[in-house]
Amino acid sequence: MDDRYLYFALSDDDYFDVPWGAGDGTEPLRVPDGLLPGWQVDERGPWRVHRPPDHVGPDVGWKVHVTARPHDARRTLETVARVCAAERAAFKVVRTVGLVQAAHAKYAPASLAGKVCAVYSDDDDHLTRLVAHLGVALAGRPGPRIQGDLAHPSAPLGLRFGAYREHWVEAPDGRTVPGMRADDGPAPDDRSVLPGRMLPDDVARLLASAHREHPLPVSGVTLVHRSNAGSLYRAVLDDGRAVALKEARHHTGLTAQGVDAVARLRHEEAVLQRLSGHGIAPEPVDYWELVSSDILVMEWVDGGSLVARLGRTHPAGRPGASEHEVRRYHAWAEAVADELADLVARLHDLGLTHGDLHPGNVVLGPDGLRLVDLECASIDGHVATREMGTPGYALADADPFRRDRFALDRTRAALHDPDVSLLDRRPDLRPRLQPTDSSTAEPGVPDVPPDAALLDRLVDDLLARASPERSDRLFAGGIEQFTSPLGGHDLLSGAAGVLLALQAAGRPPDPDHLDWLAAVPGGRRPGLATGVDGVALALALLGRHEEAATLVEAPDVARHLGWASGRAGQAVALVELGRCLGRADLHDLGLTVADDVARAAADPAVTLSRPGLLDGWAGVALALLRVAELAELDADPCRASSLRVAAATALRRELEVLTPMGECLVATPAGRVRAGLGHGSGAFALAVAALGVHDASDALLDDAGARAARACRQVVPVAGLFDGLAGHAAVLRAWGRHPDAEVLEHRAGWHCVPTRRGWSALGAQRLRCSDDVQTGSAGLVAALGPGGTTRLGHVLRLPRTGHDTCHVPSLPTATAEASRTDV
Repeated sequence: MDDRYLYFALSDDDYFDVPWGAGDGTEPLRVPDGLLPGWQVDERGPWRVHRPPDHVGPDVGWKVHVTARPHDARRTLETVARVCAAERAAFKVVRTVGLVQAAHAKYAPASLAGKVCAVYSDDDDHLTRLVAHLGVALAGRPGPRIQGDLAHPSAPLGLRFGAYREHWVEAPDGRTVPGMRADDGPAPDDRSVLPGRMLPDDVARLLASAHREHPLPVSGVTLVHRSNAGSLYRAVLDDGRAVALKEARHHTGLTAQGVDAVARLRHEEAVLQRLSGHGIAPEPVDYWELVSSDILVMEWVDGGSLVARLGRTHPAGRPGASEHEVRRYHAWAEAVADELADLVARLHDLGLTHGDLHPGNVVLGPDGLRLVDLECASIDGHVATREMGTPGYALADADPFRRDRFALDRTRAALHDPDVSLLDRRPDLRPRLQPTDSSTAEPGVPDVPPDAALLDRLVDDLLARASPERSDRLFAGGIEQFTSPLGGHDLLSGAAGVLLALQAAGRPPDPDHLDWLAAVPGGRRPGLATGVDGVALALALLGRHEEAATLVEAPDVARHLGWASGRAGQAVALVELGRCLGRADLHDLGLTVADDVARAAADPAVTLSRPGLLDGWAGVALALLRVAELAELDADPCRASSLRVAAATALRRELEVLTPMGECLVATPAGRVRAGLGHGSGAFALAVAALGVHDASDALLDDAGARAARACRQVVPVAGLFDGLAGHAAVLRAWGRHPDAEVLEHRAGWHCVPTRRGWSALGAQRLRCSDDVQTGSAGLVAALGPGGTTRLGHVLRLPRTGHDTCHVPSLPTATAEASRTDV
């Protein structure tokens, strides 16, 4: 999981949001009165920025990051402010003590992790003075080292070259990422790479004197997982033993009660020492105390985690699994569950509990199961922390043995149906997800009456939650709303997509919502799904032609090729905008871009890194087919025909990267089986269906498309449109497989849950709810039920397919038992 999901889940139990939005109730960090007279003060995200009067600094340069423990943050700020006042150096400080605490949490995002202040130098001489004065003023104070920074030898300072002002650039794969204006042109601001910029001589000599760790007696070190609290590595000791190295970084990984990563690691070592020789957990090997972190050395257990095995082998996630394979899997699952129950019983007999038991913390070793990640364990009633636990497997109970038994029951149920964690929000599903006899569970078979009112309820509650008073978002969505320049506005995660989904469902837009959408912020990037072209097109389709025209007065052509943020999707947006606005210049530019995309599809030197709609050749094909439809409407059959030929070429290129699986065809990016729209084979199936409408397909593509559509019967653990059940169902309907679609639509309804502010759909990672198109309620409104493919085409500007028909949607009942509040 991307650590940013957990960071943006801090401030609200139901929705992703900024931790600094309404204040966190903790002490604000403010410069003492009178210390910076006349200085400009601005708030940007979690930071409060201070600049000297009339100060104009460079766009990029060396930044000095200052760290401190939360209880020492105020004193550190005062020290930094005094140095910056004397040196007239701009700086920023985290707004509150609570946000400092969040910056020291285990899953703090890299852009914030460990930091309290950042000081900006104007030039090399300025940097030299700042480092000298801050080093003296802060010498000896404790604070974590910032990963990727050049560390000061005696003070909690780190140096890094990078951007001073927010600037967005297009990465080679088409994503919009933080960047900086360099001498040789804009470039991504990569925090994982040490800069090649030269430091001033005095600063370089000072940093070179920093204490370096002695070489460790290991080789073949491989990163397994990284967090702000420390990393996990696989390595080989000098004596040839394979070991796991679990790192705890000093002064970080804090819980709300201030327990740090080192305290938890020392506790875990004590637990492993008690368990040594019992075959329950990895054997402890050593414990190393280093300058900036501690490392617990443990036996490496081959075999992978139970959750990884679940993802690879569960029949619901493997399209086309035979009855024999299903029976064999459930027999294996029961045997594993029994072995795990015996392991936990032995653990309890020794006076210990695990504290965070779930399938990800069970390893399938070559000689049996092993329990890992024991930092939350109790040993003779003593724990390092009770604040950590995994949603879906955590019980609020003082008795640690009852908590383990609850987690054990949930794990047994998850072996048969991975959706068991939904019970935290949908207890009415208990008879279906956690039956008395788990072996009778048959994932994917609906067993409660349909309810056509659920989509209306989602829409009503979504509209009631709209927040036009905010500038960053109108509707709740994924974390992209806070991590990309147009995230709150665009088609995928923002208001443009939601308003088009509501329009497709027959709900007229609120004028206040259209006013909000038209107020597009700076940092605009081209593109249909994540760029300003898609926002402009949404405004035009919703009746705001003047505002739409303003946004695309002088459009920039994207460098990347793909559908989401590249030229393929942009061609669709520009041609449609030209038609809507009566702008021949936009229409002709869109056709020119489409012709360029068509040529690229035939060029073997042009490659795309991932399959699917967002970044793959299938997305390119869908864009070309949509422009071909528009060319037909413009009485340009020759262009339409050539674009369809290019779309077929793009589909054959997509076919080259898909993987046969029995009677199905799937995508396997990074070894994961995916059949969805965003990064799976579903977009290929949808494009083949659209190509077939015009009798332009061939036997090879027809057969492959049918196999890819068959793969969409796969049951996945999220409901969203791009990687979840809603997208799968829309593809199945496009191929006329309505009964299969109804099964998935029903299951998608399980992910619709009550919150304190009405019903919504669980979004990415099922960690919080979302109302956006990509992961949440708006995507379900657009895609679920008959007519879903048509509504989806309206929202995403996709070509039409021939099999989707409209009748009453089949959706699950939302029972009173499921409600946490009266909604």
